Amino acid sequence: MIKDEDKKKLEELKKKTVSNNKKGAVHVKESKDVKIENSKIDIDYDEIRKIFKSELNVRLEEMQKRIFKGFVKSMQDQHDFLRDRIYDNIKITKDANNKLNKLYKAAVKEGSIVDEEEVKRKQEEEKRKAEEQRKKEEKAKILMAELESLGVNVEVKKRNAR
Repeated sequence: MIKDEDKKKLEELKKKTVSNNKKGAVHVKESKDVKIENSKIDIDYDEIRKIFKSELNVRLEEMQKRIFKGFVKSMQDQHDFLRDRIYDNIKITKDANNKLNKLYKAAVKEGSIVDEEEVKRKQEEEKRKAEEQRKKEEKAKILMAELESLGVNVEVKKRNAR
């Protein structure tokens, strides 16, 4: 006698072959002359597991690809958004800095603001000019002393400072 489980499995196999027959598969009918008694239907569960695992792996890879594509697209959109925000902020900052510089220069010209850097630069320039003038006077004194030692009479007239 065939066990109930084996009968169910046999029925399922028959249904599958019938449904496959509609798709063009060859259907083998069980002969009425052949009787199955005390036999066991061997199902290779390891082979079925391998098939399911491979199918699951294929589907898993497809899902991973779709998820990864969505993630990459999302990251690109976020990157573009942040890049645009940064460029906008840089432009706003440059414009504000230019306006601020113009206002500062106008205030310095007007005299309402004293530019410390400008004051330092002018003081350094005055020191440099004074140092150059002192060096010129020393050279002139040395030259006059040499001329007097040679016996040349030299008169120096000072110019009025402007």
